[in-house]
Amino acid sequence: GWIPLLRTGTGRALVIGNAFSGVGPGLAQAGWQVVLHDDCPARLAFAKARAEDLGLKLETEQSQGRRRLPHGDESFDLVLRDGDLGLETQELARIARGEVVLIADNRYAYKRSTGVHGEFQVRSPVEYLRNLFSSEGQSLSDYTKQLKRAGLVGLRAHSLYPHSADFTFCVSLSAEGPSLPIGPKERANKLKILAHRLGLFPLLTPSFALISHKPRAQLLKPLSERLLCAALELEDGQSPPLEHLVATRGNNALLLSGGRQALALHIPMERRQEVQVRRHLSTLRALREEFPNLPVPRPLGSLDVEGVWCAAEERLGGWTAGQICGDHQKISRMLSDVSSHFAELVTRPAQSFTEHDFERLIGERVRRVTLKAPDEETRAALSQMEKLAREQLVGTSFPLVRSHGDLRSKHVQVDQKGNVLGYLDWGATEERDLPLFDLLHLIINERKQEAQINAGEAWRAFCKEGKNRRVHEQAATETYCRRLELSEQVQRAIEALYPLFVADAAEKNWDYSRPRWVRRQFGL
Repeated sequence: GWIPLLRTGTGRALVIGNAFSGVGPGLAQAGWQVVLHDDCPARLAFAKARAEDLGLKLETEQSQGRRRLPHGDESFDLVLRDGDLGLETQELARIARGEVVLIADNRYAYKRSTGVHGEFQVRSPVEYLRNLFSSEGQSLSDYTKQLKRAGLVGLRAHSLYPHSADFTFCVSLSAEGPSLPIGPKERANKLKILAHRLGLFPLLTPSFALISHKPRAQLLKPLSERLLCAALELEDGQSPPLEHLVATRGNNALLLSGGRQALALHIPMERRQEVQVRRHLSTLRALREEFPNLPVPRPLGSLDVEGVWCAAEERLGGWTAGQICGDHQKISRMLSDVSSHFAELVTRPAQSFTEHDFERLIGERVRRVTLKAPDEETRAALSQMEKLAREQLVGTSFPLVRSHGDLRSKHVQVDQKGNVLGYLDWGATEERDLPLFDLLHLIINERKQEAQINAGEAWRAFCKEGKNRRVHEQAATETYCRRLELSEQVQRAIEALYPLFVADAAEKNWDYSRPRWVRRQFGL
């Protein structure tokens, strides 16, 4: 996600550290000639196979445990160290002719990644004090001294928030952007706001992205500025401020600019994500033409700057709906809007659901998920799910709709009262799909986020135990089903198919598989 902050034009890049990291493929996707340097042959073999699968050119070399790298002076335009392989900063500076990037833990961090996505260890006071005197990580001051001793200059320090192993926001630790958004959820944490106001964020941040360069390096403006200028066709080169820089879980860099012409730029960091971003951009155009009452961002088109492709759209105001999670009054307002908006997205009027329809919309999904299911119990459960769905749906009459495919709170932009301002990220859309799933997915994920439970528990609470439905959830569902004239039988059949749809969306759209996820989450 920090790649758009680089000021070196594309060239040769050496990436030192865990070859499982997405940074190697990300740089290769952005046009760099990448060499991965790791001490684990298995990780290197995996990285090589992954790059070939993604159609990326990427070299690998195994560390031999030496203090000196097998490269001549100033061999690389970019040198990155992510993890400690016993290499001193002076050695990184020796082989670099452009920029040097350190991804590093902060000794004074108040929390650490556990290595599991989204899970962090917040340290107790005793653990925190013990860590201050340990050798784990260093402070920003320590890293700054290292870089200066190596003859590097122009340090730009960033926090990878919440942690380098699992971060979302890349935040500048100087007065310049990008910054950390402070939403309603963050403002409720008085201790965090106090620490922010006291300027403690650079001291307590879990990890860093530290970007410096050789004194004689040929530098450009940061890639983010060049992209923003190109998107706005600015000839004077004065780009709007980069307000936020997001590393999405799907492996995109999302640039959000401020100012009067606020933009959102999507930079896909791997090939399959580029397919989704292109689909998102074309879908925005189609939606604004076919369904003008549906609020979505205005697409501005795509652009290519020095081999880096991205899509540009207007940036909507407000907050993502995750910031109103748990506020049932605002959630009620949002779900009311969603049920009305998505009931309009009919692309095939009600007619008999045929065997051909079933195979295309359900059968293909069952086979895609079954192919990756590693155990007989899951395959049998999927087969039974397909059989029941065929009995309940084939021959019944209902419309097909344009689906979002992944409608969660982070893809719904709302105002302070919960009114919907727009729907984001249409990369998983289907032009003709079963109705109801989008609304169902949003409700279940809202429950999951609020109660901190898994998807299966949230699904069972809403679909299997209908008596537990909240008034606003039931009202939104009834409004949607009434508008599309969905019978209770069709509604229950689609609710029962929810695990299949979620698993298939992941298998179809991500560059890796989750074969045991459907069993672990849903008990299938």
